[in-house]
Amino acid sequence: MKINDPERILLALEEIEAIFNVQSDADEILDQILKKSLELFSCDRAWLLYPCNPDSPTFEVAYERTTPLFPGAKALNAAVPMTRDMAENCNRALSNNGYPEINVPSDQKGNNDRALQFDVKSRIFMALKPKNDYAWLFGMHHCAINHHWNDDEKYLFKIIGQRITKLLENLILIKQTTESEERFRNLMENVEAVAVQGYGFDGTTQYWNKASERLYGYTQQEAIGRSLLDLIIPPEMRGAVTEEMRKMVETGEPVPSGELLLMHKDGSRVPVISHHTIVRVPGRAQELFCLDIDITELKQAEAERKILQEQLNQAQKMEAVGKNTPGPENGSRWATGRRRGP
Repeated sequence: MKINDPERILLALEEIEAIFNVQSDADEILDQILKKSLELFSCDRAWLLYPCNPDSPTFEVAYERTTPLFPGAKALNAAVPMTRDMAENCNRALSNNGYPEINVPSDQKGNNDRALQFDVKSRIFMALKPKNDYAWLFGMHHCAINHHWNDDEKYLFKIIGQRITKLLENLILIKQTTESEERFRNLMENVEAVAVQGYGFDGTTQYWNKASERLYGYTQQEAIGRSLLDLIIPPEMRGAVTEEMRKMVETGEPVPSGELLLMHKDGSRVPVISHHTIVRVPGRAQELFCLDIDITELKQAEAERKILQEQLNQAQKMEAVGKNTPGPENGSRWATGRRRGP
């Protein structure tokens, strides 16, 4: 179908945008965009390769749609070597600031290995440059005919490429966020010495690591969704804790580290060094984060030292009293056997 007037371009853009609005899966969106591109431009192959890097030894055709007669590089199901002609295409695309390149320069025809391998008669391609990743290369091939690309087709191709770039940025951001959240979770779960909890601004428990399970007696399943106040805050502290949470949310300032006696599931008290702050957790909104270190053994050791010190003090007092008590050895006039005077 020939695209050669503004009305046809507008209709094509509406068809492309409808795919973004109807589909929710990103892979399906990209597949359907390439399928629609085959139809709009009457071409034989539409593709997205990654990375668009002339210095890379290989590239991958991540997405591709073809007509039955002209399968593409994705059918190889393997990384594709970066030949000299492909590297040149990448260079051309990267240096052209998002405007489509077409066909092959006359001085490159003798080294056009990929075009010969895949029956390329004419092509159009452009670099897609997501802000948060390396560049991709978006392109289409005519294999049955040597197609002449007009300005309207170039314009429509450019708009489609820009729209795909936005989608790729979102995909990459989601992937990076997911990976960051996974790293964060692994880190927090494997910190055995620190009980870490995350709470919403209303005090609802949203995160509870394994060290918190050991320290307070609640499993993660028992803790998530319950109020901080009900879980580990003794009744006599709840008013003060509520006020501190309010101040922290309003000011964004962390609560200085300090000793607290918090509550175990069985009702006993757990001495901890506790620090509270506001963090932005990967993949979620801001949360109140609590980091608690169990100091039960430290308190027990302090109590034992105190007892020993008291015992030592008592012994020293007894020794001092013994030294100051009158007796025969210090010449007391009451010493037994002393002669009376005349």
